[in-house]
Amino acid sequence: MRCSLLTVLVLALMVPCAGQKVDSRKAERLAAQAGKLEKEGKAAEAAALYTQALEADPNNVAALKGQAKTFLSQQRYSDAAASLQRVVKLQKKDVEAEVLHLLGDAQKGVKNPAFAAAAYEQAIAGGRQTAQLYRSLGECRIELGQPKLAVDALTQAIRLRLDNPEPYVLRGRALAQLNQYRDAIEDFDRALYLKPDYAEAYFEKGYAQGQLGQFDRAVASFTVALKLRPDPGWPLRSRTLGYRGAALETQGKNDAALADYNAAMQADPTNARVLNARGDLYALQGKHDLALADRERAVELDPANPYFYIARGSSYHQLGQHEKGLADRTKAIEIQPELATAWLARGSARYLLKDYARAVEDLMQAQRLAPDDEETKAVLAKAREALERERASEQASATLQVKPREQKPASAPVVEVAVAEQPKVGPPAAVAAPPKQVEAPKPAAPPVAAGGNAEAHHKAGRALLAQERFEEAVEELSKAIEINPNHALAINARGYAQMRLRRHTEALRDFDRALALDPNYQNAKQNRAAARRALGLKD
Repeated sequence: MRCSLLTVLVLALMVPCAGQKVDSRKAERLAAQAGKLEKEGKAAEAAALYTQALEADPNNVAALKGQAKTFLSQQRYSDAAASLQRVVKLQKKDVEAEVLHLLGDAQKGVKNPAFAAAAYEQAIAGGRQTAQLYRSLGECRIELGQPKLAVDALTQAIRLRLDNPEPYVLRGRALAQLNQYRDAIEDFDRALYLKPDYAEAYFEKGYAQGQLGQFDRAVASFTVALKLRPDPGWPLRSRTLGYRGAALETQGKNDAALADYNAAMQADPTNARVLNARGDLYALQGKHDLALADRERAVELDPANPYFYIARGSSYHQLGQHEKGLADRTKAIEIQPELATAWLARGSARYLLKDYARAVEDLMQAQRLAPDDEETKAVLAKAREALERERASEQASATLQVKPREQKPASAPVVEVAVAEQPKVGPPAAVAAPPKQVEAPKPAAPPVAAGGNAEAHHKAGRALLAQERFEEAVEELSKAIEINPNHALAINARGYAQMRLRRHTEALRDFDRALALDPNYQNAKQNRAAARRALGLKD
């Protein structure tokens, strides 16, 4: 009797067709022969016998397991998962730990880390204890964003086999996710002791060094990784070049950084973070057409990233396309309404376009989301002042029955807003630095009290900060600090001026110094956090 197609589809090969004869003994014999061939390394012959065994008995567990192993060796993960799920269904409550381990490998192969981790955990609970099992579980935990659980699993993998460098690299990556970068570097060094030509370990080490602000060392590590793996097809090539470029840019080596960004894009034209990083560098150099081209492509590649819209909006404003610029900042807010940087970006643009009322609304929302952000405070104060002047002028004009003169926002200068929270390329030094500010006309500097009074210099520096005359503010505040080295307020203020000048390393040094003098100085704590983010670091 022939089986109908409907019957085959319904039973999904789990049950023999009504007229199919099952020969269990033959299946067992063939599966045993295949197992011997497999141990001898004759995979192709073994696979053929497993297939014959399943033709004799589709539910032969040994043959299904053997077939699944063959599929795994061929990276046919979906087929392997199907075979193993049949075994699980056949074994019911008494599923072998080995089967669960293999099922985890299959699910990991089809990019289902949650299912894979659950299978690995069940295999461990069933008594299976191998270094490879714990290593695979650790990988899944990293992918699931569970670094603490990953560290636990990988530590067990290392205990079971001390001479394998891979679990050290994986544990180092998990430690980096926990911001434990020094511990991570120790693991990468252990891996390199076991395998000196381990390019991936150098890559991860460079990442961690960048997070610690060790940019010279990060550049050296990335360079070694690229020398060890010069082949264009290395999967980490684009990221390595992008990270090294970001570290070089942080050091002010813009030509070298641009060369790395270009090489990274050749290695992977779809690397949106490198595109955005190169766009930031072009903007810094005043090449706004090139910056816009890169930023537009970044948005196309990753349309759900709000920071890319903020960056592209800056390019539009620089090129006088203000409606598009505001639309991009609005889009960033729509994507992530709790992102203070997006509200600050749109509020700053509206302020410079003389739309003061709506600028104040945006900036107030930015301040609600990030109450201690110094830049938001400064721009909001200026926007409120301008709004008050505008309203006073309107009232005076109404009294005199004179029509107010209309402003033309299209000619307004534009400031690019720093996006400190978003990594450009990824750490290290992967945070977009504040682009150069378009300076407003400078009023006269406030007078400084004679006689070397530290507080007078401090107040003068603060006044210069309010006018966005940051270089002069640094000079004035440095005088205050020279007279009184324990003036925490002046040290914090100078750090803020340094941050606005994109001197994030110097800024961080000042914030650390201010906090050493006053550990409860909340404003310095917030500024320090912003400087660390700008350097690609995390607290």
